[in-house]
Amino acid sequence: MVLLGTSLLRKDTRKPPRQAWWWVAFVAWAGVTVLWALDLQPATGRLFTAVSLLLLYMVALSANISREELRAVSMFAIAGACAGAIYTAYQFLLGGVGYHDEIRGSLMTGAKATDPNYFAASLLLPLALAVSGFLTPGRRLARLAWLVVACTLAFGILVTMSRGAMVAMLVMILFFIYSKQVSRRLTIPLVALFVVLAFALPNMLTRWQSAAESGGAGRITVWRVGLVAFEHYGLVGAGLNNFPNAYREYVGAYPLLRKTYASGAHNSYLEVAVETGIVGLILLVTALVAQLRAARRRRKNVSKEAGNIIVAYEAACYSILAAAFFIGIVWEKWFWLPWILLAIAVRSAPDAPSTEARSVDVEESVTWPLSGFAPVHRSRSASEFKLKKSFFWSDSVSR
Repeated sequence: MVLLGTSLLRKDTRKPPRQAWWWVAFVAWAGVTVLWALDLQPATGRLFTAVSLLLLYMVALSANISREELRAVSMFAIAGACAGAIYTAYQFLLGGVGYHDEIRGSLMTGAKATDPNYFAASLLLPLALAVSGFLTPGRRLARLAWLVVACTLAFGILVTMSRGAMVAMLVMILFFIYSKQVSRRLTIPLVALFVVLAFALPNMLTRWQSAAESGGAGRITVWRVGLVAFEHYGLVGAGLNNFPNAYREYVGAYPLLRKTYASGAHNSYLEVAVETGIVGLILLVTALVAQLRAARRRRKNVSKEAGNIIVAYEAACYSILAAAFFIGIVWEKWFWLPWILLAIAVRSAPDAPSTEARSVDVEESVTWPLSGFAPVHRSRSASEFKLKKSFFWSDSVSR
């Protein structure tokens, strides 16, 4: 409401990009499935969350958020994530506090505890921004500070012992390599640092060794039952937030997992497919692909500095999509935040100088030998001037 009211008072609103309407179509279809949901109460409860997230998404893209505001939001996200990561690491290493008597860290206070897998995945966006800050050429002290921040966030993720989050971090690193943000000289040290931080923790190697025996903590069993439910509700779905009810109907297809008759999907794509059918899954995938394609196209048409910013948010989105294979996060607030910031980064990125602009000559007086010591005007193209690079683009880039 504050964001919308501010934009209206300033009379500074913009039309959302075309790809945003795929998100509208996805949420709209998810709302329609409430009409035939197996259980109406959980469906209507989730509907309010879905609509509020969509409204935030559309209002943020309708407001004319500047690059400076985007930078401020990103810096606050990094600061908050660092506080959470440090507190979690302190509890795990020095406080001797584990998640539900397991050798796992998480954000806990009193009797309340956050699921480690969800907490780890929520740190992926700040981690991507911090890694991008380290990879961006600049002063050594600034890059060292970004490296410390990135290691802090990575360690906060690793103490959760979330295997899905580790896979997501690997996807993030691979995307930075693919987008040529990581040089060959940095690839081996980054991977080595990741491995050292991961397996220096107690119980980490044991968790990976037990993954095959436990079927990913029972996820494979849940996915098998979910696929059976998808065969019956694959067209229009079982209704929003009704995966546990659909699971209960077909849980007898495979042995019971931990003697429970209801379970979450532990996979965002399977959850959407069972709850909203193939129609909802297609709409979700189309929304994701459309926004990522728009980001890639824009990144190729802007300056290198502006493109580096877009890459940071792209890396966060790809890593979160990888984490979504192991947890259901489509209706989490921190799942929508990277897509909002990515869209704002794409829209606010300054255009690259055109060919004509780059060919504008800048006159410079130079005294040449054998010229009678008369000043001779030599032209230098603007591309010869070295622009100072920073984590977030400066006004000089747009000029």
